[in-house]
Amino acid sequence: MYVCNCAGVTERDIHEALDRGARSVKDLRRELNVANDCCQCVCDVKRCLREHQAMCQAVDPQFLGSHSVGAQTNQQVNQQANQQANQQVNQQASNQSALGRAAA
Repeated sequence: MYVCNCAGVTERDIHEALDRGARSVKDLRRELNVANDCCQCVCDVKRCLREHQAMCQAVDPQFLGSHSVGAQTNQQVNQQANQQANQQVNQQASNQSALGRAAA
């Protein structure tokens, strides 16, 4: 979906810029030229920023306080999310297995 019609910027463009390190509307304006002309897209740009921050915060509770030089890359954040998801799946499988043995 297009977020900024003036600059032809999509949600995907914004999320990719956030993955590369943009952390504010000002950063996104500098990198993508969003919210620079008519500014009708500012609310949607802020929404994308909040969504990205919420996702990163869910994966790493220290994200907002520590996201600076030396902080985790997006790849590391994704790896952690995958590890947590795998652990949950393994735990659920273990629980189901134990229930099956208890019922037998």
